[in-house]
Amino acid sequence: MAYKLVSIFNLANAEGLKAHLSQTDEFPSKDVVPLTGGTGNFVFRVFLEEQYEGHDTVIVKHAEDYLPSDKNFHFPSERQDFEVRALNVVNTMLEGDLDSLVKVPKVLHYDEDNRLIIMTDCGEHSYRLKDLLLRLPPSSELSKTIGTQLGHFVGTLHTVGNTEKFRSAKQFFGTNKIAREISSTVTNSRIVSTLAPSENDKVFIRPPIEIPEPQIQVMRSTADWMSKIVMSNNDHILMGDFWPGNILINLTSDLSIQSIWVIDWELTKTGCPGFEIGQFSAELFQAAHFYPDSRLASRTILDAFVEAYKSKCRVEPTTGWIAAMHMGAHLIAWTPRTGWGNDEETRAAVLHRISFLGRGFMKDEA
Repeated sequence: MAYKLVSIFNLANAEGLKAHLSQTDEFPSKDVVPLTGGTGNFVFRVFLEEQYEGHDTVIVKHAEDYLPSDKNFHFPSERQDFEVRALNVVNTMLEGDLDSLVKVPKVLHYDEDNRLIIMTDCGEHSYRLKDLLLRLPPSSELSKTIGTQLGHFVGTLHTVGNTEKFRSAKQFFGTNKIAREISSTVTNSRIVSTLAPSENDKVFIRPPIEIPEPQIQVMRSTADWMSKIVMSNNDHILMGDFWPGNILINLTSDLSIQSIWVIDWELTKTGCPGFEIGQFSAELFQAAHFYPDSRLASRTILDAFVEAYKSKCRVEPTTGWIAAMHMGAHLIAWTPRTGWGNDEETRAAVLHRISFLGRGFMKDEA
């Protein structure tokens, strides 16, 4: 690989990346196209001048120490170390599983000095599962297949990740402090300010929800308790950001599933599997709540996911109620901030899950 130590080009735009890649032996390109949909990195599809290991295109992900949309949001680029390790580990886990349609990208090269991951392309015509649900809800049969495949995949990750073969990987992911802090900050730390904003907090729910002070205190204690679990628990390897926006679906010409890709592994960490299940459940609830045409598909995917997951991984009672609590926390923290619907619909979605937070916390306290 003919890389200089530090690139002289701006790797955050297509022109700079193309110029940089022209200096390499393997990845000179005919074209570089920025990709949309993600928020944490600068991502491009690269059309190669010559095939590399049978690939005409590759995906290049470049990280800076901030979000592309917000330079004030500190997001250390060392997160790529965890993504590369995760992709390599999960590809190893999937070896020999001929029944799985779920895949993760293969790392073709990691340029740590310039924070570039060059990986296989999941498909130029793939659909994000979120987009599929909102624009072209899959049939019940297709939805069941998607849910079953994803449930088996996550169950395998949580189970096989605890075997001796992956002990060192699990220990490494346990050091991902960046992921723990972000997961806690963007969800748990927003619960109280969303439900009971102070004078300096932005108001996200209109009209405000009237919540008695004792219940607010329970919510505050719950948020603190969940944050402590996120920061300290090492029970399982977690994908860390498992939601329909990080799931790509490739369909055949007759609309059957060719492959399912799980992408964006930089928040891989260790923790309680309930957080993984809760986030996925919350996102499917949002799709069903705000887009009624997706309701059947969303529910079918979730039901199939849970059944398949339970067939691969024992679900402890703790996992179940943490999943319910995190589902509530995710709906409270994220629904008002991501433009799912109007004020009335948003308020209803938040109200629907408030009780799940305190219920799990009081159960643990008892």
